[in-house]
This record gives sequence, structure tokens and C-alpha cells, in this order.
Amino acid sequence: MSAKRKAGGNGNGPNKRRPKKQEIEDDLSDASSDEVQSTSNQVEVLIPHDDLDPPSKLPEDLLLSLDKTPGKMLIAGMVTWDLTGKRDRKNVVKVRPNLYSFHRFSDEKYRYCATGPSSAHTLLINMDRKALSFGRNPSGQLGLSDVKICEQPTLVPGLEKFNIVQVACGRHHSLFLTDTGTVYACGENKPGQCGIGNTLPVVNKPTPINYQGPPIIRIGCGAEFSVILDIKGNLHTFGLPEYGQLGHNTDAKYFVNANKLSFHFETSPKKVVLYIEKNKEGHVTPVDNVQIVDFACGNNHTVSVTTTKISIIGTIINWNL
Repeated sequence: MSAKRKAGGNGNGPNKRRPKKQEIEDDLSDASSDEVQSTSNQVEVLIPHDDLDPPSKLPEDLLLSLDKTPGKMLIAGMVTWDLTGKRDRKNVVKVRPNLYSFHRFSDEKYRYCATGPSSAHTLLINMDRKALSFGRNPSGQLGLSDVKICEQPTLVPGLEKFNIVQVACGRHHSLFLTDTGTVYACGENKPGQCGIGNTLPVVNKPTPINYQGPPIIRIGCGAEFSVILDIKGNLHTFGLPEYGQLGHNTDAKYFVNANKLSFHFETSPKKVVLYIEKNKEGHVTPVDNVQIVDFACGNNHTVSVTTTKISIIGTIINWNL
């Protein structure tokens, strides 16, 4: 049985031959997901989104809290998108000079912009609350139905009929949040970071995530994982679990055979149910009745802010220490 096996296989039987490791196209990653694979036994049930009732709009006060003061975009740094984060200039067609001070990108005004420390692409929300994207696009993270570099902000097709209130960038994937609390994803999906219920390697157009629950009010991306927060204060995570960044009390590692390590990827949003605290002596106790009010993602870790009914504000939980 081939070692390049889709998620959902039974994982039985040794591998007689190991394929050559593929060259990593992008040097941004310290450990690419090409080096590992998932043979999860979990059967994913895809939600037939067309059969669901139309979602209602999020509360106005919540939408106002997500709204940012519009402004013009400035940019600095490396703007040769197919070179960003790489160690050599192989296959780079045109090298542009670095910008050593902030330059006005255009005269257009935007409500929101997002990129990331491991991203070579950018997402924007314009004054009409429509999503735009530009930058490097090897895995379709721009949502433009192709894998070509895009130099100018371009409307993301398939999302024109929605009001976008938040966007987030991973290394090679993107998330979009609508004013109805629905999340769309596109880009690389090898460890399931698009949350669509499978590990289809490339998702080059915005696709609704495989989630049926309370409306989502906040989204975030790590390098190869995603986090969403629902209106009831619950976190849901999906994608690569290698460093414990999903918060499910495991790195999900297992051995396919004596020589091959693999992971059980989370290909659909999974609710985080366990939170813990450590005292000065190092004793661990569970935290009950946790409500998350905010969170942030690093490349391989997640932090969240909680509040309880007794108004303990700003308690920080970091589950990847």
C-alpha cells in the first residue's frame, strides 16, 4: 500500500517502499506538512450546506465591534512575492527592490487588512465589505481559482454576494468571515487547515468549512492550522496538531510502522473542551466554565483570553508551553 495515502485509510500493513521526499517549494516552513501524512481512521461527515437554513445576520453591536476605521494601505519590506521567505532566487522572474520605508499602496480605502509572519499574501476588506487578495498563490490561497501570483488587490470571486467582516492568513491558506457568522476557506489543505472535512491538497476557491454550530465571530490562522471562536465563547480548531497548537491535549502523533511517523489531522473544526491552570508548585487543575473572548495564533502556538461569571478578566491560557 502506498505511503501517500488519503486521510481516512485504515493504516494497516507495512509499507514496502517509501517514496522519495518531495522538494519543498516554499522555504518559509521549518517543517513542511509534506514530511508527514495522516492516515486517520476518523470518518468525516461533510455537511450539505445547500440544505441548511439561511444563516441570520450577527447582532449589530457585535458587527460594530468588528468594524475598523477605514484607511489607506501602506506597505514596506519585500514585495517580490515569489521570493519572500525563500533561500534562493530559483524560478523568480522579476525581482523588485525592497521598500525600506512605508509607501502608500493606492488611493483606495480599506476597512481591514490581514497577513501573517509566515505569509507571502495579503487579504483586504474594502469599503463595500468585499474581500480582495494579492501576493503569492502556490496553493490557491488568494481564492482566485488559480495558483498564479497576483500583484494587485483583486476581488475574490464567489464571495461578492457576502459582506466580509474579518479575514485571516496562514502560511498558504486563508479564512473569510461573513456578517452571518459563516466561514469560508481556501488554499493549502494537506493537514486539513481549510476545515472542509478532507485533506484535498489545494482548495483554490473559497469553500464553506465543515461546521454546524453557533455563529462564528472571530477567525485566526497559524502557519498550518486554523482557529475559530463562536458566539457562545467556544474555540474550535483544525489543521496540523504537531505541536499541540490545536489545544486538544495531544500532538496526535502515531507510527504507521517502525520507521514512519504520522499525524491524525483535524480536518473539520473540533471544539476545545479542556483548559488547565498550573500553580506555582506546578500542579495542574482543570478550569471549568471557560468562555473565550479573544485569541491569537502564532506559527505553531495559540493563546486565548477568557472571562468568567465572576469577572476574572484577562486570564491567559497558553496550551503549547
